[in-house]
Amino acid sequence: MPSSERSPAQTTDASVAAFGALLTRLAKRAGYDVTPNAGGRARLAEVMGMSVSAIARNVDGVSLPRLSQFAPWARALDVPVRTLMVEGGLISEEDWPETTLGRVPSVPLSPEAIADSLGIHDPMIRGMLTGSIQQAVRMQREADGQAAAAGGL
Repeated sequence: MPSSERSPAQTTDASVAAFGALLTRLAKRAGYDVTPNAGGRARLAEVMGMSVSAIARNVDGVSLPRLSQFAPWARALDVPVRTLMVEGGLISEEDWPETTLGRVPSVPLSPEAIADSLGIHDPMIRGMLTGSIQQAVRMQREADGQAAAAGGL
């Protein structure tokens, strides 16, 4: 098992401390000052629905968050759960690779390809869909041209 991947039984004080340092760094970046008595811990506790003492144990590197607390941490810090798990050394990048889901394809789709991908086979519905897409593309190009012309003035 890679050293960056640990089961809970293999978690060391050093890895828990490193995870706390990661949370502190991400919290600061998200606008939370989590130094003791600065107010950031209380704000995080309120946002996340956790106790201030639990927040303190996590950012101070005393204990890891419970599994159910990773999603609230990720939302509060505006990072994916994957970032917490991989950068925190709890799972390897190999075991949780980045995905390309949700990215726009680099090759534009034709209106016909879009109709195919949606399973639109009826000629009337297909013609309506492809015509609407073509009209939307023309309108967008006109709007982009007008915006470019206005910007050049």
